[in-house]
Amino acid sequence: MTPQSATKVVWQSAAVWPLGYARYSSELLRALEGLGVQVAYRFVYRGSAVCGDFDEPRDTGDPALDRMKQAVANPDLPQVVCASPDLFPRNFGRYRIGSATTEVNGIPGEWVEHCNRMDEVWVMSPFNERAFQESGVTRPLFVMPGGVDPLRFNPEVQGYPLRDRYLFLSVFEWSERKAPEILLRAFNREFRRHEEAVLFCKIMVPPWAPFDVPAAVRALRLAPSGGRIVVDLNTYLPGAQLGRVYRSADCFVMPTRGEGWGLPIFEAMACGLPVIATQWGATADYVNEEIAYPLRSKKLVTALGGKYPYSGYQWAEPDEEHLRSLMRHVFEHRGEAGQRGQKASQFVLQELTWERAASRVVDRLRQIADRPGPARPSRATASPRPLRIGIDVSRTVPPRERAGIGTYALTLVEGLSRVDPINQYVLYPGLGEFIHPDYDPLCEIPVPRQGNFRAYSGPLPALAPGRPPRGMEGASDEVDLVHATAFASPDVAPAKLVVTIFDMTYRLFPDLHLPSNVAFCEAQMQAALHRAAQFIAISEHTKRDFLSCYPVAEGRVRVIPLAVRHAFAPPTSPESVRPVLRKYGIHSHYIFSLGSLEPRKNLSALLRAFAQLRTSGTDDLRLVVAGCPGWLNSEAHHVADQLQIADRVQFLGYVDDDDLPALYGGARMFVYPSLYEGFGLPVLEAMSCGVPVLISRTSSHPEVAGEAALYFDPRNVDELTEQMARMALDASLREACRRRSLERSRCFSVERMAWETLRVYEEVVLR
Repeated sequence: MTPQSATKVVWQSAAVWPLGYARYSSELLRALEGLGVQVAYRFVYRGSAVCGDFDEPRDTGDPALDRMKQAVANPDLPQVVCASPDLFPRNFGRYRIGSATTEVNGIPGEWVEHCNRMDEVWVMSPFNERAFQESGVTRPLFVMPGGVDPLRFNPEVQGYPLRDRYLFLSVFEWSERKAPEILLRAFNREFRRHEEAVLFCKIMVPPWAPFDVPAAVRALRLAPSGGRIVVDLNTYLPGAQLGRVYRSADCFVMPTRGEGWGLPIFEAMACGLPVIATQWGATADYVNEEIAYPLRSKKLVTALGGKYPYSGYQWAEPDEEHLRSLMRHVFEHRGEAGQRGQKASQFVLQELTWERAASRVVDRLRQIADRPGPARPSRATASPRPLRIGIDVSRTVPPRERAGIGTYALTLVEGLSRVDPINQYVLYPGLGEFIHPDYDPLCEIPVPRQGNFRAYSGPLPALAPGRPPRGMEGASDEVDLVHATAFASPDVAPAKLVVTIFDMTYRLFPDLHLPSNVAFCEAQMQAALHRAAQFIAISEHTKRDFLSCYPVAEGRVRVIPLAVRHAFAPPTSPESVRPVLRKYGIHSHYIFSLGSLEPRKNLSALLRAFAQLRTSGTDDLRLVVAGCPGWLNSEAHHVADQLQIADRVQFLGYVDDDDLPALYGGARMFVYPSLYEGFGLPVLEAMSCGVPVLISRTSSHPEVAGEAALYFDPRNVDELTEQMARMALDASLREACRRRSLERSRCFSVERMAWETLRVYEEVVLR
């Protein structure tokens, strides 16, 4: 990394929600840009456990953020994932930074593991630093506080005119953590309706939350004669208007059970309001009796989890009677409260601005840049205009029974959509002379939501002989490059051609293929060689085999390893996999294997080893085999019958992609006895799910799994049986292999695969 790259960063978080990490990130990113930092921003929460498929709008309405979304996410730069640590694995940078917070006094073991796989971790307060350290985080921890915008939050902001009212204000996201029932109940009981005191609650409920706020308020049975309460629900206000809301109030009150930072508290203080806030969590690091009214907590209590992993940890229980007395005191001693508010404003505007927060980040990025280390490869020379790139996605159609080649194309497109908002992509459902036999014109091509991706809508197959290489119908829409992802190598001139090489089994082991498949692959490879294509090999082993089979200059072959989607991750709990296991009728401990039922996958050896395993004290184990039928697939069923183990073996056939992470995650081990693989994608999928892996000591397997797996000779059934017995009976070995699998899987990133492929595109077009 060079000093110049210290002024650049990739930031993954949320930015346009008026909540938590989004408020922190959007404000900090604008401040970083103000200091000259070049930021590439990406939304990280899509498909997360918390918000599901919720997404940010393509256009945020904020010009600065929209510029950052259009910046290229170069993985050679330092990258920050600012989110809960379960999303840290989505960090695809060479130098990985996790930025997180917690509102309780610890973080779960899974979060600790994710933190310890980062190069360093940023937290927002000393309270967070203590909680992370005491939970077992060993990576370097740095406190990176948030801040306020002094132009939008200061005592000179003009509030809305409110007469004959003393306004208590609270701004929060409705949840158990914010203790809304304590706030509403305390105010309603302390004040009477005839008094001039009013509590105004500005409440947000995130799109994925189940809270029915009106019903929750009704359930409190507040007295009609008690203090008057006004609730504003889900009205988004930009910062400039929010500052006016603060300045319209006389006191800010937040009886929270725990805060990792507490941005509304500091914004209210910056505006000169006296603040009542619980003296626990991050608030206690900055709030004291000289500048605020600290609210006592009665005790620490067990936190309520919901969708957030608070269970097993503690937060504070605010003292409701003390809250009542503090609100009454502020109401009756307005002069004193005003003076504390002035002191609070001076403190915050001097110490806790976004510019100061951004300066801390810049200083840290420069320190990272100054660390000794190998030179980082830079991005290829940019084209004077966006490239127009066509990608073969024919093997992703139809979505059922998608094999490894189709999964590769789908994952590549997903990765490109994350790292490249600039170039234009067209996705071909049929290429050369090939149309998937199950293709239906009404089926949906998996097109990313980003505006620079679209599906081809011309006649199929695309790029058939004599047809120009266009993305759509129209001569002005010719593509610059076509990426063939399924061996088809059509004539795309004048466009350039890139061909992915998966393996050389059709050359090295023709007896493991149908003759028609051998003939097709050989003809298409000869065509690619003739058309001077650039080749991408999915492993070093595949590259060596390819160069040994064909007279190709080594410079025409680039190795770009495969990767797996973010969905392949360890299960959040044993309970989370049970619905999928029930779906497939799996009711006991099991060994899992995945692969098309064809001779190359060597399933008969696994069946014989499993039959021998019955004598080693593992009677509780079943063997579960998933995979679509290949050719000569009836042999596996015949062998199971012959070995008299058919009652302990389940052949699931093709399983839905969405079910695979649970099938991996619920297994005692994953066994892959294949005779030859160009990469072995199921091995990486299993490792990413934290499953102990046993694989054959052949072809690319050691290159993928490294020291994370146990190996065996795929033709030695006794050795396979021995290794399976070791893994089945030794819990400590399984745990060690599980940890090594997760660590090794970090080396393979969807975004890294896409970025390296984009480099190839640029080099091929621009040379």
